Parts: sequence; structure tokens; C-alpha cells
Amino acid sequence: MPALDLLRLAEAAQDTYERDLAALVGIDSGSLDAAGVNRVADWVADRLTHSGFTIERQITTDGIHGDVIVARRQGTGSRRILLFAHMDTV
Repeated sequence: MPALDLLRLAEAAQDTYERDLAALVGIDSGSLDAAGVNRVADWVADRLTHSGFTIERQITTDGIHGDVIVARRQGTGSRRILLFAHMDTV
């Protein structure tokens, strides 16, 4: 895809991106705040589900750490992509 087309797509998505970013960073989710991290996990799982991903939620039971979200989406190519992120605020 030409760079100009990518730029247009990014510009078209900017308002949604900024709205989502504001909602996400507005969730208090300190590293040792399992409830806060799980609120972020709820938000992330909802967004990924609406984007066509299947969600597996691995529940933590230590009372310190939040849950783990594993999201999968079938593509059309032969390669795989792995993204890894944390849901606590640093």
C-alpha cells in the first residue's frame, strides 16, 4: 500500500484512536492493582472482540496480578504475528 494511502487511513482513524486512548489511560491500573488491571483487560477484550478476535481470558488467583488476555484472529497469509503488551500503568 502506498504511503499516502496509509497516511489517509491513519488520519481517518485519528479521532477514534484519541477517544480510545483517553478511555484507556483513564482507567487506574497500577501494577499491584489486580482490579484495575482487570478493568483494562475488560476494555481490551471488548475492543478485540469487536475487531474480530477470539478471546481467551486466563484468570489469576494471587490477588496481586490482573488476568491475562490471549486474543487470536485468523488471517489469510501463512505467517504469524505475535504482539505482547502489559495492561498496568508504569
